[in-house]
Amino acid sequence: ARLVETEITEFILCLEKLVVESATAVSQLAADQQKQIKHLQRHINLLYITRYSGRHDKLSVEEKRALILELLEKHYSGLPLGTSLNETEFQYSDPYANIAAHLHLDLYNSTGDKHYLLEALTICNAVLKTSEKNYLARLLILKIQAVLGGIEVCTSVYTELEIKYLQAESLSYLNERPVLTLGNPKAFQLAVKNCEVLHRSNRRDTSEWTETAYKNGNFEKVLEMVRFKNRLSNSHYKKSIDLGSLLYSWIDGFSNPKLTELKNHLPSFESWYDVVKDMKSETYEDMRDFNIIDDYTPINRQLNDKDIKDTFSAEVSCTYY
Repeated sequence: ARLVETEITEFILCLEKLVVESATAVSQLAADQQKQIKHLQRHINLLYITRYSGRHDKLSVEEKRALILELLEKHYSGLPLGTSLNETEFQYSDPYANIAAHLHLDLYNSTGDKHYLLEALTICNAVLKTSEKNYLARLLILKIQAVLGGIEVCTSVYTELEIKYLQAESLSYLNERPVLTLGNPKAFQLAVKNCEVLHRSNRRDTSEWTETAYKNGNFEKVLEMVRFKNRLSNSHYKKSIDLGSLLYSWIDGFSNPKLTELKNHLPSFESWYDVVKDMKSETYEDMRDFNIIDDYTPINRQLNDKDIKDTFSAEVSCTYY
């Protein structure tokens, strides 16, 4: 059962007391780096719980801005603790910057002021200077730039993320949707390439895995592989890329003077319409992953099953109607 408001408040107050006690103990052992890291992680967990409980939603604009400055200060002061980390690891204090960036997004959603989006971008870019492999910062940049219409940046960041295999399906909504909407040929060609690689691998690998599972007598795995292959083959992402590729070739054929001979062999618009009509009648799979970006959004603001279903229906309608 969920805690009531008074119980949540009492719980957070208890945690705050423990964190304060931890800070006092650490101040007496300033040279002990491991204890400093442990205290920082305690405070970050308290921050996560505070945000998830909805406390940040009750703050005013001024209070949120003040909290952002406090979090950024903690982020920068915690960077020396991670000087010995490998380049593939996140800095211990990165979560402070992550929450600060999401607070900027909260301010944008409540005020509509795009200045807050630019502030969030600044934070994310600063994080990447000390945590080059921080994929959360890159994903957030991708999300914000898509809102701002920075498709070239989206393409660059998407490439830097080294999206592979099923991730191309689950994360495509962050990049391919604005690419298809705004009509950037270079970015779209990258999307087509990623999609082709994924589905070519799917056809090859799932057949091999299914055969191996069958030889080993693991028939449950056989059924699982077949269901996965069918689901991926019917993904909306794949179909939207196929449709976009058709339309791009049709437009390019009629607009490129070097393709005069090809124009005579291009199908008519009516035949393209028939293709789209056939696609509209198909059933599609929703492969999007909405939990990849850690922002600890309060449960009352998280997407529920109905929200996800409605947004998917809107995506399908926008693509084929």
